[in-house]
Amino acid sequence: MTLKKIDNGIYVDAQKTDKIENLDAVIFDCDGVLIDVSNSYDLAIKKQ
Repeated sequence: MTLKKIDNGIYVDAQKTDKIENLDAVIFDCDGVLIDVSNSYDLAIKKQ
């Protein structure tokens, strides 16, 4: 596999670039976590 740099920090398999040229968007679901609230959650538990 040969990676082609598309943008800063974005690399794609060079053989797949023609297949993704017409995409409007890519959506990633990370288990519903959009921001890291672990620190504030831990603090709230400690204050109870």
